Amino acid sequence: MKPARSTFLALCFVIGLASRTSAQTVDQQTFNEKVYAVAPLGRFPSDPRAFSGLSPRDEHDVLACREVLMGLLKSLQTGGDALQYLAPDFARQFKSAADVLASVTAPETSLMAAGISGFDFDDERTGIQLRFFMLILSEGKLVVSEEAAVLRKTGSQWRVAGFE
Repeated sequence: MKPARSTFLALCFVIGLASRTSAQTVDQQTFNEKVYAVAPLGRFPSDPRAFSGLSPRDEHDVLACREVLMGLLKSLQTGGDALQYLAPDFARQFKSAADVLASVTAPETSLMAAGISGFDFDDERTGIQLRFFMLILSEGKLVVSEEAAVLRKTGSQWRVAGFE
């Protein structure tokens, strides 16, 4: 009975140590995420009436376009399949995700964060221009870059059709 109890206590000790080490790793990751999180400090200036004329469909389309653009930017930074976010005609202009990244940022930069600063519908509501900003790490300094992306519906999906 005594060897079983000793084994049980040793096993509990090992499990406790392992979970404590795991918790410290998670806490360190959480710490890093909290320290480097971008915090909104105010609202973007906009006319309060700007959104009053949007239909639920318009709101859905703007949010869908935002998801596509943010997905593209994230995949450009992480090395994912960025071309999937592009309209076919636009995608044919690039050989790789690195070429897409080079079209919106300078060489040897890292995308750190991005956000939407405005949007406009085209006259037929078949395209949406999203104005966006990127927080970029370049040569050890943080730089803000503002760009615009035009998104068009390709089949049932919104895709980036160009940058302006």
